[in-house]
This record gives sequence, C-alpha cells and structure tokens, in this order.
Amino acid sequence: MKHVHKMSKTRRALGVFDKVLGFIEEPFTYLGIILVLMLVGVAFSRYFLKYPTPFEEEVSLLLNLWMVCLGMSIALRTGDHINTPILYDKIVARKRIGRIYRVLIYLVSIGFSALMLYFIYLKFPILTKGRTEYMRFPYAVYYSGLIIAFSFMILRYTIKIVVTLTGETQ
Repeated sequence: MKHVHKMSKTRRALGVFDKVLGFIEEPFTYLGIILVLMLVGVAFSRYFLKYPTPFEEEVSLLLNLWMVCLGMSIALRTGDHINTPILYDKIVARKRIGRIYRVLIYLVSIGFSALMLYFIYLKFPILTKGRTEYMRFPYAVYYSGLIIAFSFMILRYTIKIVVTLTGETQ
C-alpha cells in the first residue's frame, strides 16, 4: 500500500508542476488572435487610411516567434504534437517495448532541446546585441522566447518520462 501512496504523491507533484507550466503558457495561446487582429488593423490603416505602420513587421515577428515557441510546449501538453502513428501503434501495443520506445523518444527530444539551448547560449550574446529599428525592442526580447520554449520542452518531456516509468496518468 505504501507504494501506491508514493505514486499518488508523484502524481500530485507532477499535476501541480504541469498546472504551473500551463498557467504560464495559457496567455500565449491568444497570441495568434492578437497577431491576426493586428495585421488586419495594419492592412486597414495602410490601404484605407493611407497611414503606413512601420512597426508591424517587428511586432508580428515577435508575436509569431513567441507563439510558435511556446506553442511547442502547449502542443506537447495537450497531445497535439506530430507523431508517427504507424510505428507508434505497433510498438505501443506491446506494453514493455512501448514504454522503452516512449522513454527513448522522450530522451532524444530532451537531448535535442538541450542541444538547442546550448547553441542558443553560445550565440545569445551575438543575437541580443542591439535593438529593433522602429520600436527599439532589445533583441533579447525576441530570442528569450527560444530559451523559455526549449526549457519548457525539457520539463514537459521529463514529466512524460516520470509518468511513463511510474505508470501514472496525468
């Protein structure tokens, strides 16, 4: 019985951690709507009011980068990410091999995310020098989205490994 209780603590801890990440990610789900509304407003301003908006490119790049980067983690949380169903369905049907397969895929994904963080760390001083032309955003605002996104991916895949190995469900 103690083992079951310990797994329940693990499940609760993972649930709380998942909710904290979800709380941080939730506002970024609306960036797509904001981006579309902004671009429609900019097009209206340019073509009907004859007033061009020079900042549109900077803001749309910022919103798009953050939306895509944090969207990776959101898709992983909700299970909407791309997978290989033909291979996955055949392997997962075997319980033990399926677990090993999932853990290996998660470890490869953690390795890729860690490698990306390493390269971002190496290039971050170069990438963050200067500011954007019109809005004077520091470039760090743009590229910090990559750091946050790959860190979240590592955390999410770690949760998936623990869940897979303990047999818990989220």
